Amino acid sequence: MSWVAAGLALGSFAMDMYGASKEDKAEKKSSKSTEKQLAELFATTRKQLGFQRDIELRTLDRTGKAIQGEQRAGYAASGVKVDTGTPLNMAIDTNSQIAMDRNVIKQRYDLEVEAALKRSKAGMPQTPPSTLGPTALQSGLTLLTKANKSDYWGLLE
Repeated sequence: MSWVAAGLALGSFAMDMYGASKEDKAEKKSSKSTEKQLAELFATTRKQLGFQRDIELRTLDRTGKAIQGEQRAGYAASGVKVDTGTPLNMAIDTNSQIAMDRNVIKQRYDLEVEAALKRSKAGMPQTPPSTLGPTALQSGLTLLTKANKSDYWGLLE
């Protein structure tokens, strides 16, 4: 009788191991599928953020050129030489502000991509780019628009 009980116990153990092996394989397959979905989601998010960055950079360039043109036209209309003295300093300042804003946009993009990668590795949902708050362009243009005012440094406000 003890041989029969041992045989049944061994058979039962073998069946349990076979079932566990099947479950492990299914779980690994599911895990790979999830990882693939997360990788695809990250790639899509990265692409969307890249498009947003490119749009912001083009908008900044257009707006910056418009501001520079307004500055030059304002000085020229007043009869001031635009390539010396204060008008030249204003143009250099405006170029510097545009360059800094470009860098802010690029750095913000890099940080958003890094955050999206961390979220995808953690299995968290991605944050749509439209909910990320004010853009660098929106916050940086305030400085550029002051260049058109007579009180450039904002001291009289």
